[in-house]
Amino acid sequence: MYFIMNCVFQEGTEESHIGFRGLTDNENGYGKGGGIYINMEGSAFLIVQDCTFYNNSALLGGGIFAIFQDSTNSLYVNMCT
Repeated sequence: MYFIMNCVFQEGTEESHIGFRGLTDNENGYGKGGGIYINMEGSAFLIVQDCTFYNNSALLGGGIFAIFQDSTNSLYVNMCT
């Protein structure tokens, strides 16, 4: 289980995103996820909670872009603005 909590993602672009692939970075994420790019695999469970996304931009998923490789992946976004 992974947590991203109490964070501010502001003025991010696809070139400056935080990237996770199986929760590590992925070079193929460019153009996606100005705030966070997530490529989940292998029964990953991620909670994004109490975060603020402001003025992020990307071709796809300005705030968050997520790809699920397995049917057992879960992403919960709670109390974010």
